[in-house]
Amino acid sequence: MNCDYERTLSNGRTGFPEFLESMEAFLEETGAPVAVVTKFMIAFDELVSNILNHGSAATISARIFLKESEVAAELIDDGDAFDPLSLPDPDTSLSVEDRPIGGLGVHIVRSLMDHVDYSREGNCNRLRFAKNYPVDL
Repeated sequence: MNCDYERTLSNGRTGFPEFLESMEAFLEETGAPVAVVTKFMIAFDELVSNILNHGSAATISARIFLKESEVAAELIDDGDAFDPLSLPDPDTSLSVEDRPIGGLGVHIVRSLMDHVDYSREGNCNRLRFAKNYPVDL
């Protein structure tokens, strides 16, 4: 599958807002439904924040792939091997006061996307996620 958009973040939190803004602008220009763009931006924000806050990555690259009725993305980072999908689902039956702070990001991404998977390839973590949407006839 050919990549339709790619951007690399190599200056950590300093460049994070512009990193997100550029992806949002690209997605909006594609004509993808607003709901799909919104879900992707939540996913990008959650996942890249986790990499920045908990990982050791010097660079994070985002790739976006477009099909007629699907937006797919891949985040690649050069940090230590870590599969965020291996984390147990949080206990959402507890009250907000009884839950530990954090730990919902991956859960949110899983609930927003139709497909999420992780792989370690060489020295890089690869997290792929996709959202399907209906195309007006």
